[in-house]
Amino acid sequence: MKVSVMGISPCVGPRRRHNIWLCLLAIIAAIWPAAAPVSGDVPAPVLTQHNDNQRTGAYLGETTLTTANVNPGQFGKLFTRPVDGQIYAQPLYVPGLAIAGHSHNVVFVATMHDSMYAFDADDPAAAAPLWQVSLGLAAPITYTVPNTTTPGHDFGPPGYFDISPEVGVVSTPVIDANTNTLYVVAFTREPNPATCPCRYAHRLHALDLATGAEKFGGPVVISATVPGGADDGDGDHVSFQSTQELQRAGLLLQGGVVSFAFASYGDQAPYHGWVLGYQAATLQPAFAWNSTPNGGLGGIWQSGQGLAADEAGKIYALVGNGSFDQDDGDYGESFVKLDPAGVVTGVLPVADSFTPFDQALLSERDFDLGSFGPVMLPGTRLLLGGAKSGKLYLVNGDDLGGYQQGPGGTDRVVESFQAAALNSYALNGAPVYWSSPGGPRLYFWPAGQALKQFGMTINSAISATIPITPVTSGKTQLDALLYGGYLSLSANGSAPGSGIVWAIHPLLQGGVRQGVLRAYNAEDVSQELWNSAANPARDAVGAWAKFNVPTIANGKVYVATFSNQLDVYGIMGAPWVITQPLSQTAVASQGVTLTVVVSGQGPLSYQWYQGERGDTQHPVGANSDRLALASPGTSPYWVRASNRLGQVDSAAALVTATYTWYLPVVGR
Repeated sequence: MKVSVMGISPCVGPRRRHNIWLCLLAIIAAIWPAAAPVSGDVPAPVLTQHNDNQRTGAYLGETTLTTANVNPGQFGKLFTRPVDGQIYAQPLYVPGLAIAGHSHNVVFVATMHDSMYAFDADDPAAAAPLWQVSLGLAAPITYTVPNTTTPGHDFGPPGYFDISPEVGVVSTPVIDANTNTLYVVAFTREPNPATCPCRYAHRLHALDLATGAEKFGGPVVISATVPGGADDGDGDHVSFQSTQELQRAGLLLQGGVVSFAFASYGDQAPYHGWVLGYQAATLQPAFAWNSTPNGGLGGIWQSGQGLAADEAGKIYALVGNGSFDQDDGDYGESFVKLDPAGVVTGVLPVADSFTPFDQALLSERDFDLGSFGPVMLPGTRLLLGGAKSGKLYLVNGDDLGGYQQGPGGTDRVVESFQAAALNSYALNGAPVYWSSPGGPRLYFWPAGQALKQFGMTINSAISATIPITPVTSGKTQLDALLYGGYLSLSANGSAPGSGIVWAIHPLLQGGVRQGVLRAYNAEDVSQELWNSAANPARDAVGAWAKFNVPTIANGKVYVATFSNQLDVYGIMGAPWVITQPLSQTAVASQGVTLTVVVSGQGPLSYQWYQGERGDTQHPVGANSDRLALASPGTSPYWVRASNRLGQVDSAAALVTATYTWYLPVVGR
């Protein structure tokens, strides 16, 4: 390794011999991995989707949350942050960021309304964003055709409501901590709503972390053209069409280039899979790759999982249903390894690939390869991915396996097996990986099944064995027609008792549906530690954010929702009022009930009072979060909640009594 000591003052100057130990310490500080802090250091950041470019899904700097304190009495929802749209992108986290002269731990949230927010990540009272910027006009799924009542649409198939009501930021941004820059791709409708069909564009933005201001001359409109003879091209070239492309997979920052992938809106042809790269420092195009330049389809969506990259800078993508002809450059239903070092005239080359022998059947039955993964196993050259069919593939990044002609063929891979029951929703999302005290572990939660924990034996950098029987499984089994669980993991390195698998899943079938957050002991997932449904008044998640995964950082869990809010969970301390008692008007003879929702470490005690807030002369009611008044008069009421760590007073709610007067009946 070549280490530059330029700018490290103890290593230069006339007294450098006397500063040799300071010099060595400075060099170690300069090269030590920032993502692996020890207890007491600045918290580890979360700068990219699923935590790292290998997409392991593991936050390994967690020193607060443990299997001992994540329980119903100590852990729960701390606060929420309202935003202006649904949240498809995973929240990101940067500690110790200087904003307006103050240091904050900051959580960044992107919405489908094309807004980007920066919130204080810790302070329940800091409800206002540190900054908020608009990235443009979000694109509504439908609009009203001028002079009619007819709904129109410019992208997606007729009746497309898989995304509703608008498209803005769909993918997870990426952060460059060295330049304090956040990169985000936004889909925008051009400002001509009266003349639809409208114009649309994808734009790459580079935002200053401290202010949200645009950097490097951004934003830039995303465009690309590659050689190809596909029907939607001009015979010699195929060009990127924004209205046909959905940018779902998380962004990748690698080697000074921001890369991102595209798929489709509801499989509405014509479309292709694209991987595009832009220079991080200038926002100028670096390369482009089309998955089916001489055919069609081949979207790269990966259930929101970002493109993966190895230490040599190679990029790995999983391509879904589409044309396959390796000789013609079409890679539907394939793992592909792309080489940025080999770019020729702006085209990103394929360095290697793997295509299952039954690729034609996968496409025919909509069993997309790439619905699951990819994940690179740390310390190895091994790559995991899977398909909707429920099949998991483990491949060697140095020799992916090519294509073995089917039917009746075999796949030349390290290992493959049916990891989930055959189901059109079987594997969505991605596995998470942890080097546990008991050895390497994989976790995933298929549709219609329970959370699974698999063991693994790593034999070498290019060889591993995954026994097809799970080590343990969770006890909550999902409905077969639901999506599975979407996972992240937190741990303090490999320390026993620190590993927790965080899973979020939908509760019911249908469109926008309730979500549930669960926490499991990562050493034995048959042990559920906590779930948000046990105390819904305090901990309810709200509407499930499709394919999104929890973000864990510095003792807190950040959960995106389709309820236009970010939920924040953590170890509860002194009481904090989540929902104040509401003023009410009631008929005096019918009674009224006031309620309060308080977050705080249990056990909590309550004392209600009649009078203005702070007036304790007239205690009323029982030790409860509810106050039932059988015959209310007109008066304010408030409650004091307390635990061993402190107390909090609610706002006063005014109860206004009304009376019904009956006139006597006068006889004739």
